[in-house]
Amino acid sequence: MDGVTGHRLTSVADGKSNGPWPSICRGGLPGGFINSSCSVISHDPMKLKRLDIHGFKSFYHRTTLAFDDGITAVVGPNGCGKSNIVDAIKWVMGEQGARALRGATMEDVIFGGSGKRGPMGMCEVGLVFENLEPVKINGELVNPSEIGIERRLERGRGSDYLVNRRRCRLVDVQELVAGTGVGAGPGGRRRSEEHTS
Repeated sequence: MDGVTGHRLTSVADGKSNGPWPSICRGGLPGGFINSSCSVISHDPMKLKRLDIHGFKSFYHRTTLAFDDGITAVVGPNGCGKSNIVDAIKWVMGEQGARALRGATMEDVIFGGSGKRGPMGMCEVGLVFENLEPVKINGELVNPSEIGIERRLERGRGSDYLVNRRRCRLVDVQELVAGTGVGAGPGGRRRSEEHTS
């Protein structure tokens, strides 16, 4: 469902949106990328499965995007929320710079209100991967079938991070996604910018 309008995010085969909200594009492009401004999400041991968003930027309603086999892009007209989806992925994976998320402060990612709805006091984003090999979570070697990364932010407080519903540190999230080419921190594409924003 679209976060603001409540419309369902639909899958399309030809890369064209069928409404004023983002659609999920199916096609033959390799790697499974999320529109042109997001890096490729392709890593043998971990496959992106689902994105859950609530209260993040324009996503007032709880929204779920399922990345089934063949999903390659999110498409839609200007202003429908495509960039906010990319920002949500960057944010849940540990982005620390508000400017990289097109805001002045980190609290700018929380839904700020509209003509019909007041501002929210918190936001949360969850990213679920299908896991194919043992990984370290909070220093423990485990082999779950799915790995869920969550980040929550309340106004006036810092972020909370969770992996498979257990609280963890930012560095635990960074180490978990290291080598995937996305996210901030070790192995992520923004490592050199980590302390500059």
